Amino acid sequence: MVNHKEILRPKYSFDDIPSLAGKVALVTGAKYTPDGVGYHIAHQLALKGAKVYIGARNLQKATKAIRTMLAESPQLKPESLVPFAVDMGNCKQVQFAARKVVAEEPRLDILVNNAAVLARPLDKDGNGISVSFGINHLGPFLLTRELLPLLNKTQAEHPGVRIVNVASTAHYDVPTGAKFGSLDDFNTTYGSEDEPFANYLRYGYSKLASILHTKELQRRFDQEGVDILALSVHPGGVATSGAAGYLGGRDNDIFRSNLSPFEGAITPLFAAAHPEPAQQRDKYAGSFIMPFGGLKELTEDANNAELAKQLWTTSEKVNFFVGEKLGRRWTIWVAMGWILIGAALQATAFTRGHLIVGRIVTGVGTGLKTSTVPMYQSELCEGTERGRLVSAEVMFVGIGIAFAYWWDFAFSFVGGPFAWRWPLAFQAVFAFWVIFVVFGVPESPRWLLNHGKRQEAIEVLSAVYDKPIDHPDILREVEAIEAALSMEAEAEGSTSWASTFRKDKVSTRYRVFLAWFVQFMNQAGGINLVVYYILTVLTANVGLEHRLAQIIAGCIQLMFPIGSLLPTLALDKMGRRSTMMCGSAGLSFSMMMVAALLSQADDTSRGRAFAAGSVAFFFTYMLVFGGSMNCVPWVYVPEILPLHARTKGTTIGVSSNWLWNFTVVMITPILINRLQWKAYLIFMATNLIFAPIIFFLYPETSNLALEEVDYIFARGENTVQVAREMQKELALHGRLADDRYPEKTTKVESKSHERADEFVENANA
Repeated sequence: MVNHKEILRPKYSFDDIPSLAGKVALVTGAKYTPDGVGYHIAHQLALKGAKVYIGARNLQKATKAIRTMLAESPQLKPESLVPFAVDMGNCKQVQFAARKVVAEEPRLDILVNNAAVLARPLDKDGNGISVSFGINHLGPFLLTRELLPLLNKTQAEHPGVRIVNVASTAHYDVPTGAKFGSLDDFNTTYGSEDEPFANYLRYGYSKLASILHTKELQRRFDQEGVDILALSVHPGGVATSGAAGYLGGRDNDIFRSNLSPFEGAITPLFAAAHPEPAQQRDKYAGSFIMPFGGLKELTEDANNAELAKQLWTTSEKVNFFVGEKLGRRWTIWVAMGWILIGAALQATAFTRGHLIVGRIVTGVGTGLKTSTVPMYQSELCEGTERGRLVSAEVMFVGIGIAFAYWWDFAFSFVGGPFAWRWPLAFQAVFAFWVIFVVFGVPESPRWLLNHGKRQEAIEVLSAVYDKPIDHPDILREVEAIEAALSMEAEAEGSTSWASTFRKDKVSTRYRVFLAWFVQFMNQAGGINLVVYYILTVLTANVGLEHRLAQIIAGCIQLMFPIGSLLPTLALDKMGRRSTMMCGSAGLSFSMMMVAALLSQADDTSRGRAFAAGSVAFFFTYMLVFGGSMNCVPWVYVPEILPLHARTKGTTIGVSSNWLWNFTVVMITPILINRLQWKAYLIFMATNLIFAPIIFFLYPETSNLALEEVDYIFARGENTVQVAREMQKELALHGRLADDRYPEKTTKVESKSHERADEFVENANA
């Protein structure tokens, strides 16, 4: 094992570093107490006049570090120290934080990737990546990549940009032949997942990656003619709290012989700001700098240019698969592509297998569409309009069902293969129409902000709210979204599916459960007994002649879109909870009446009259469902979920819908044949049970911005009660008033923005 006590006399003093006035620096791992190297790097850069982003794992630690610096150096201006909350092990948070800097900061002259963890057991994050490798390499790699546009822009206007990766001499102990070609390589064990020396070797492996990252950065800069310096440094063996934990305490000779944290900052500061590396660029570019400014020959692996390229490529792949790739618009286009292919396969089918494959392909597209469109609409709508606008999309589901039924009924008179091929092919017409329509709509502002496209997001919000881009309302909305993104990224820990089920600061797991269960309620109430099997029910249970049953079944299907008109026009005034509870009660009553009337059906005239009477309650069932449990779950799912889990959580909710759709469709024929009228009592009971579940578990979200919904769950209190108090407060301030009282607009907007400001404060607390 290498002796880390490579102590030399400093070859320079801090006085040799020129003024950094006007420059901007970002330092990660700037611990909130002076026993960390990052703290002193950031502090000294600020004392030289730079504006410094103080990177720490969360906002509280970054703010505490700033307070300590200001207390120690009163001459510093508070505005020159900016908190930068970023957990380097959380790729989503790294991306968001970096993109926010790129969007808001006009320049960045110095980047110091200092954050790191020492040797530790091989534990993995939610994406299956070694925690230490993620923090020591993948996080800095991603941060640097996201900041490169700003670094390149700064270099073009203000030469002298530098990137410093803090590495370690521990890489000298890593056996020759290291590989970085796969995720398995990143998780290399070196013979044990928890043996001390194996833990140390994995730490050295991650620091070898830091050196290779530096060398590949410099190679790319030189190839592109960009005069940025990339440097890696070993700060020395430093007496930090992390080192104390690794060495078993502070009371041992090795720890006492280490450099102080202040001394540990000398070499990174030399690399970041001293004139010599720029003056002797050929000597220092891409080099590994030892305390306190000297150079040392690297290992064979650390000098391997092909290994550096391999590491870069694999790191890019890993980071790509961790993030959310497609915007909402692109996802809709992809979904339509699947539907078009599926329609073509179905319409040209000559075997059952061929037809089934086509159905599966179309199903993939439908799943993508149904999990994306409500989410996209929710993110694009104002809180006071969201319910009715998202309901409009679901209303067209009812229109589509009714249209498809009558379209098929018409072609039933044609005969031959054309009778089924043409209706299957016709679905492509609507897919093509959607493809062209989406060209004319903007991307989700929340997705844009989450991907660093702040100006585009502002322009979209300006168009949606019909206000100038510099209007205070637009800027406050942006701040509220960014606060929500920051808190969600901090709470999330990772972007994996596992993180979607994690109990965190914004109650992600509970909210995903609510999304899953509300879609379960959508199906478990028996809707597809009516949609799929009403013709069978009318002929087998009611006793109608086939052609008459077809016509009545078609009329029953028309109740679906007619019922959907009500929430499309007024859901935001009706409320989510009351609509679902009243709807569940109405559906339960309809099923009860169907069961009661069919129980008296027989071959007598009296029995046939009872059977005919039951048909009326199939009409009421579809009408009530269209006006309640049809629309609300699709509105509720995307608005109840935090942004970081909105894509995956909506997918989980939609999967619940299709899972129980399949279940109901498969068991209904068995229930009808074996239980007859008693089958309807099952759905009477499920609908009846749903009402109290909704009352006790589901908070009201009508008229709230999506960031305000986050606030409900971030409070850590009874969510139903918190939402009730918020609704009362909003109603009191006139936010729910209709357009006949325009004088209330100022109060309404003011209250909304007060809530947004309060959310920002709570997220930053």
